[in-house]
Amino acid sequence: MTGTVHDILRRAESIGIRLRLEGDRLKASLPDSDDPRVLEVVEQLRQHRDEVRHFLGQPSGLTQREGDDLPPSDPCYACGGLMYWLRPTGGYVCAECHPNPKWIPASKRIQ
Repeated sequence: MTGTVHDILRRAESIGIRLRLEGDRLKASLPDSDDPRVLEVVEQLRQHRDEVRHFLGQPSGLTQREGDDLPPSDPCYACGGLMYWLRPTGGYVCAECHPNPKWIPASKRIQ
C-alpha cells in the first residue's frame, strides 16, 4: 500500500501538484494546466486519501505544521524537483536530493 502512495506522490510532484495537510484534511494546489494527467492523479489521490493523509501526517513527512512556512514553490535549484519534506528541526529540504530517511526501506538503509 505504501508503494502505491509513493507512486501517487511522485506522479503528483512530477506534474506540479502540491499537497499539504490542514488539520486532518488533505489539500492540493493544482498547476495551471490542461494536462489530463492532473485529473487522473487527483482521482488517485481521492481513492487513496486515507493512506496519503496517514503518510503525510507522519513526523518528518511532506506536511506543513501550524506556524511553519509553506514549502518552497520554486523547483529545487539542483535537481528541479518540486517535492519537499519538513525536517523535525524546521526548514524544508528537497526530497529528491535529500530523501527522508523514514521513506527508505529498513533493508536498504546503511547501518
